[in-house]
Amino acid sequence: TGVDENVGRLIEELKRLKLFDNTIVVFTSDHGICMGVHHSAGKDIYYEESMKVPMIISWPQQIKPRVDNHTMIAFGDMYPTLLSMMGFSKDIPQEVQTFDLSNEVLTGKNKKDLVQPYYFVKFDNHATGYRGLRTDRYTYAVHATDGKIDNVILFDRTNDPHEMNNIASQQLKLTHTFNRQLKT
Repeated sequence: TGVDENVGRLIEELKRLKLFDNTIVVFTSDHGICMGVHHSAGKDIYYEESMKVPMIISWPQQIKPRVDNHTMIAFGDMYPTLLSMMGFSKDIPQEVQTFDLSNEVLTGKNKKDLVQPYYFVKFDNHATGYRGLRTDRYTYAVHATDGKIDNVILFDRTNDPHEMNNIASQQLKLTHTFNRQLKT
C-alpha cells in the first residue's frame, strides 16, 4: 500500500508539472522467490518463479499501454535500453555487454533470438554453482561442483510451463547447442 501510494504521488506530481507524458517511468522490483516450489525456498535458481521480474515502463508520449509477458529484459539491460530510448544510443560504451532492448520496449516486437545468461555461483567457491541460458522458449542450465558438471537441465517452457520435466537427456542436439553458446 505504501509503495502504491508513493508511486501515485510521484505520478501526480509529474502530471501537475506537465512532465508526465514525456517522462520515462520505470517501476520494477527484485526477482521472485520459489517459496517451496521445486523444493526451493530461495531465489537463486533458474526456475521461472525466481527469474521473472515485475517491471512497468511508462512513457505516454512514446509507448502504447500493453501487457508484455515475453520480453526478457534483465536489470543490466536497462542501462543501454534507457539511454537509447532517450536518444543517447551513440553514447553507450562499446564495453557494455548487456542488450539495448529499446525497440522491443517501444514497439512490443520481441527478438526471438535473444538469449539471456544466467549465473549463480557460491561466493566462496566460484567453481560451484549454476550457469545457464534462457531463450523465449527454453531454460538451459548446468550445475558444477568444484568445476565438474554434475547436472544438466533443459526445460521447454512452451510445452512445460511449470518446468517439471528435464528434457536434457532427450534433446541432446539442443543441449549441445546451448552448451556451445554457454561457453562463448
